[in-house]
Amino acid sequence: MKRSADTVLDDPDHAPVLKSSKSQQLLIDVRDFQRRDSPKCFPNFRKPSQVGDFSIDKSRIFSRGTDQKKVLNSNLVESFGKQTTSISPLDLNTGYDGYSKEPDRLEYLDMILRWLESERVSDSSSQLIDRKRRLNASFVTWRGQLTKVGATPYEFNEPWQFVARKYQGTVFLAEVETEYKRRQEEDKDERQQRMCYWGYNFETFCCAKEGESERRQPVNTKEAYCCVCRTRLEKHTLIYAGEVDCIHPQSKENIELKTTRRFNRGSRQEDSFHKFKLLKWWLQSFLLGVGHIISGMRDDEGTVQQCRYFPVLEIPKIANQTRAHWDGGQCLRFIDALLSALAAQVTDEGLLYTVDYDPQTRRVLVSSQPGHTSPHYSRLVPDWWVAAASAGTQQPPWS
Repeated sequence: MKRSADTVLDDPDHAPVLKSSKSQQLLIDVRDFQRRDSPKCFPNFRKPSQVGDFSIDKSRIFSRGTDQKKVLNSNLVESFGKQTTSISPLDLNTGYDGYSKEPDRLEYLDMILRWLESERVSDSSSQLIDRKRRLNASFVTWRGQLTKVGATPYEFNEPWQFVARKYQGTVFLAEVETEYKRRQEEDKDERQQRMCYWGYNFETFCCAKEGESERRQPVNTKEAYCCVCRTRLEKHTLIYAGEVDCIHPQSKENIELKTTRRFNRGSRQEDSFHKFKLLKWWLQSFLLGVGHIISGMRDDEGTVQQCRYFPVLEIPKIANQTRAHWDGGQCLRFIDALLSALAAQVTDEGLLYTVDYDPQTRRVLVSSQPGHTSPHYSRLVPDWWVAAASAGTQQPPWS
């Protein structure tokens, strides 16, 4: 089940909320970027290559491989490829009264580093990591962080913040909680919490674990199946991971599952959907090489009677047939611009860097502090990873 920016639980202690530093410097002015970024061809972006996968069970235990991989419901497989399909009325409120979601806690990059460590141990010829844990990558992060960065040129409301640390030539990036996000979570009313549950419940309806027969399972937001991808954007080599909702049982393509409010063609709701929601859906899926998105079209009471299929590569064309007017190429160009700015700024391996986006000023700012003064420094690149890189033999704490 999706979590904010693909974060998952590990450390039981909730990370502190970072606040802005007085010594911030301008990294990118988004308005200036957009003025200079005239429409042009898509940037050089290599199709993401899936280099591995891992699973996280209901107890938040990591394992290498496909234990938590799920397959698409056979009823939806039969209608796959159509634009829409009708289903028997599905009440997404089912099970809500007994549901209790634990708050998300920041995990930083631990699960990705665990997978990289398992890759080093299992494949001595790996092209990703050597025996000293030097990575063949400019940046390591979660897919969700790249999605937020890429959507920034069109984001006027929600701030974001992440921390960065350079180690052995690679920059590690992870999201941290903003005051805005914390207040947003605390202020959710019963209706908003229920609507979040609808999305989780739709995923449960659409999926069965690989090799198991289809049957409705209780909603579980702790389990996850994640793919690890490697790609290149202009001069930057990236390793990132993201959660995959399910796969098609025949084609094996990755599928994303969503819900959205049903709307009429030509309505203002359709325009809003194409302008805002489809942008983030496309970016999130495109970065992970997802082939299709299946959306449950719900009513205001949480009942789905129709599903709509979106081929990911066709989404920009679908969106811009209305008044959406967003440019997927600009999203990728902004990611490239930010990574280039970070590569020039994040140079001292003894410092922790904090990067903030303020939607009011439309500026991305960066500040730094000595690593020993911040708990994020040793959580972003854990001590076991650093010690093992120095000794060459030490095993991580879960082995």
